[in-house]
Amino acid sequence: MLAAVRRGPLAPPKEEEFIEYLLMRKKRDKQRPAVEHYSLEHVLSYQRRVKATKEWFMNRNAKTPLGRVTDW
Repeated sequence: MLAAVRRGPLAPPKEEEFIEYLLMRKKRDKQRPAVEHYSLEHVLSYQRRVKATKEWFMNRNAKTPLGRVTDW
C-alpha cells in the first residue's frame, strides 16, 4: 500500500516499505492512517496479490510449491 500511495498504482514495494508497513501503528489522535484513504489502491493491491498467488501456487499442470494442480 505504501508503494502505491507514494509512487502510483501497481508500484512494486521496496524492502523498507515492507518493514515500515508492518511496524506502522495507528495513532489515537487520528481516525485512520493516510494509506486507508486510497480505496482504489487497496483494490489494485488485492488484485495483484491474487494474480501472484495464482501464478505461483495455481499454475495448472506445472510444478508449484504445493505440487501439481490439475483442476480448481
